[in-house]
Amino acid sequence: MLALLPAGLHGHVAWPTFHSAKTSIAVDEQRLRIAVVVEVPLPDLVLAFNQHFAHLDLLAEIEKGRIEELEEDFRRGQFDHMAKGLAVEIDGEPARGSFRAADTPINGRATEGFFVYVLEYAFERPPKLASRHTVDVVNRLYPGADMVFANHVEVRGGWRVASASTPQPPPGADLTVGSPEETAMWSEDESHREFRVVLERADR
Repeated sequence: MLALLPAGLHGHVAWPTFHSAKTSIAVDEQRLRIAVVVEVPLPDLVLAFNQHFAHLDLLAEIEKGRIEELEEDFRRGQFDHMAKGLAVEIDGEPARGSFRAADTPINGRATEGFFVYVLEYAFERPPKLASRHTVDVVNRLYPGADMVFANHVEVRGGWRVASASTPQPPPGADLTVGSPEETAMWSEDESHREFRVVLERADR
């Protein structure tokens, strides 16, 4: 899954105090894949952790050697919360499946001032790909928070993008973190919480 994400998972270069969410839709000759990468600023995450365990004496828990257990419990809770705040529709119908934590070492861990959460959509059954599909991904996470969004679609194996609800970088663009093309993908526009892509077979 991660191989199909745009290069660079972070949105923090220009917005170091903002939450960020990068949605990626990818399709090839075999399947459709959807992933969302969420970054939460370290101070916000620490505050949420302390609030979550406000009923405990955290110093005492550390002395008991339970801090790793509490961190893992909190991490699972964060993934559950995020999965409930994301939704997928295929051709106007709710997809059958759910978001889950992707298998990557960085998941739910701190890096460069953020906690990074990578979620991928697990279909109950892989959708049968026809010649044209409309894919919608809706992000309802962190309403009211300062947040930036980036949406990206990757096509391979004879597919093309008929339309996308947010502008896409040109083919061959440099999407490494901090490049002009990568920075241009990000927006504070709340309408970018909804990402709609129409995919067509190139020979259609």
